[in-house]
Amino acid sequence: MEKLLEVSLDKLMELKSIQANTESATLDFKETFSLAKSSGIEIVKDIVSFANTKGGHIIFGVTKDYKWVGLDERSDERIDDANVYNLIDKYVEGQIDILIALHTIENREFVICYISPSQSFIPFKIDGKYMKTDRQKKQFEEVVFRKGDVYCRRGSRSIKADHIFYKQKSQNFETVHNLPAYSPFHRFIGRDSQVEQLHNLLNHENTRLLQVDGIGGIGKTSLVYHYCMLLSSQKIVHDFDFIVWMSGKRTYFTPAGERNIRNYIATYLDTVNEISTFFDADILFDNDATDQIINLLGQYNVLLVIDNLETLIEDELTELLFNLPRTNKAILTTRESISDFQMSKITLDGLTKEEFVEFIDFEYGRLKENKIVDKYGANIDELFTLTKGMPLAAQLVVNQLVYDAPIDFVLEGLKSGNTYETLLSFCFRGTVERISDVSKKVLYIISISDKEKLFTINDLKYISGSSEDELYIAIQELSKLTLCFSDRTSEGMVGYGSYHLMKLYIRQQDIPEKAAILKNYEQFNEELRLIEEANVSEEQYLLNTRARTHEERVSALNIKHILSSFYYNGYDFAIELLNSEMKKCSKFAFLHYMKAIIEKMSNLYNSYKLATSEFDTATKLDPELVDSWIDWGHLELDQKQYRTSSQYFKQALTLDAESPKANHGYARSLFYICRRDNDVTKAQLADEHYKKGFYRKSGGGSLTKQEMHSNAINAHSQALNLMINLNDLPGAMNAVTEGLTFEVSNHMLLSLKGEINKKLKSVEYTRLSNEVVQKNSLNDYPLKDNRLRNQNITESKDKVHNKSGYSKQAKVSDNLSEETILKLKQLFEG
Repeated sequence: MEKLLEVSLDKLMELKSIQANTESATLDFKETFSLAKSSGIEIVKDIVSFANTKGGHIIFGVTKDYKWVGLDERSDERIDDANVYNLIDKYVEGQIDILIALHTIENREFVICYISPSQSFIPFKIDGKYMKTDRQKKQFEEVVFRKGDVYCRRGSRSIKADHIFYKQKSQNFETVHNLPAYSPFHRFIGRDSQVEQLHNLLNHENTRLLQVDGIGGIGKTSLVYHYCMLLSSQKIVHDFDFIVWMSGKRTYFTPAGERNIRNYIATYLDTVNEISTFFDADILFDNDATDQIINLLGQYNVLLVIDNLETLIEDELTELLFNLPRTNKAILTTRESISDFQMSKITLDGLTKEEFVEFIDFEYGRLKENKIVDKYGANIDELFTLTKGMPLAAQLVVNQLVYDAPIDFVLEGLKSGNTYETLLSFCFRGTVERISDVSKKVLYIISISDKEKLFTINDLKYISGSSEDELYIAIQELSKLTLCFSDRTSEGMVGYGSYHLMKLYIRQQDIPEKAAILKNYEQFNEELRLIEEANVSEEQYLLNTRARTHEERVSALNIKHILSSFYYNGYDFAIELLNSEMKKCSKFAFLHYMKAIIEKMSNLYNSYKLATSEFDTATKLDPELVDSWIDWGHLELDQKQYRTSSQYFKQALTLDAESPKANHGYARSLFYICRRDNDVTKAQLADEHYKKGFYRKSGGGSLTKQEMHSNAINAHSQALNLMINLNDLPGAMNAVTEGLTFEVSNHMLLSLKGEINKKLKSVEYTRLSNEVVQKNSLNDYPLKDNRLRNQNITESKDKVHNKSGYSKQAKVSDNLSEETILKLKQLFEG
């Protein structure tokens, strides 16, 4: 019943849905269903090939370019499986189990044929041949297969069986491999995420080469061996027919030291020979060997594994790997990358803390009855920190503990490296010997400290004396060899460090210019100590300078009191100090900014030009140095270049929209632009930014004296804008009042307050006077026309200060409210 599902309509739709654009070992397409002559013989050949291999499906009604068009008039009128069986019986020695069904999809007919795999070899009992006509109308005999031939599927073709097929058939078409019989581990522990990553990368359609790199002893071979065992045991779904394992490993490590390996591949020709031997192929070892190997591998779905690739890198091997057929993929384990491009990559680190504990517990338990965590649980964290989870180092630690070495002795050995010299040499010697002198210097610098310390390129430049270009090349080399790692420093910059065991090894080696490096390193640490001991205000100062490197931070501290130097020691002293620091840090924008400030304050005949040049340099070196844009804006403001200054303040606001200094400066620029252009919208925008120009309390703290003074100045400017440009006297008075809360005795605010008061009284007096005149005119004269009304109003105004008219005015006051009379009295007395 289950077999019938293989020819159901659902199965046909499933095969159609995969949209295959090629045939495979288990799927074939034919355009017509015809058992006559050559067509019938070809169908029999394919059926036998499927039966001898893994079985599969043949779909009739699909063109050579894989379009599902359905059967046409060229197909047999009657679709009958009995006819197919009769044809098979005619040519085949043995029984083949097939099922055939006819289905309709969108009014188009298709035949699906399923062939079950045969347990035995099925040969042909007679020749399969037919008469064929050439272009000259001459007939000749075409032989498709001969009596006794055994055919099989290989990829998309039905071919005559070879020794590879018989090897696969004998293993029931499980993956054929030559994996080492000796496993590199007793039990594979952890690495689940790495196995999954490896499988996903390898199965990506664009992956041909997958590199697994890491330092010696980190577990590269074990990971790949474990993965290949999962493939060969069908625990992971895959399409590989063969796994060819080759190793360039020449030594292995034991507690007693390194041991040599006899059988390994050492050259490209060894690689070619290994592959040809696996497939029992005859390869001519000449200039064409690479092409021969590529043609051979192209016939199969092959996974090549080359372990310890770094020991046999040759141009010919690289060429072979980068030209593998599409049916092939390769996994390469190496301590050294062979290319930055064209391949996927996994860099292997140590075991996680949990994996490390499980690993050493298992290894210890193989030789001891009790668990290692029960006996040495208090020391597990330190063991993990010192070994960084390196499996080989963990095995050596376990071996010492199994033979009852004191735990203190083991820990001290890990810290000093004295008892692990053979391990360190095994893991690192061959690699370190090949790197450049600059790389050795860099590796030594990042290994001097016992702490996990990161060094930026600028730190390395300061200590090593090497150029940035040399250092970047060295870092690239060390990264390829996985001798260093990168991470972000606390300042967010890229820093480089090394592993504890690597540090132990490199410290014991002869390093070029070692004495000079140590001297520079001590100076670097002393300067770093001064920086780290900076108080809160100094720390904030360093943040404001935007110093990124060690040299820049030292330079920033050296000029911290530059303004005091300018006031007490003069212009020349301050400029000389800045120029001296610029020689050390020519690209430090803050130095140019401070030089611009000194030039601006100097009032020399060309101070504006010099300051502008330094501001320009500072903002080009660091476009995010907000203070430089702000002070440049004030420089242009002093020069009455209001539009230019507004642009600089706007740039500062794009970097820090809440900056009181930037908001105040931008508002002042708009104030003057409004006065020039009589553009009230500029005045309104200025008021919005004046409101943002106040320093506010943060986190419950209080404002500094300088911030209080700045707020008073901002309030004064805001009040002027409200009074002059917006004619808002009450608003101006409110601004002055707020300003006086910051500096109660600020003479500018007090003076402006008096001026605003006068204007307010004048306005009120005018309003009340008009009210008096209007009421007097309306009550004393029954006006008949406007001309008479105007005359009487004029006469009333004349009587306001005339004693003879006092009685008349008294009569007018009888009609005013008490409130109005009181306000007039206050104004007159004022």
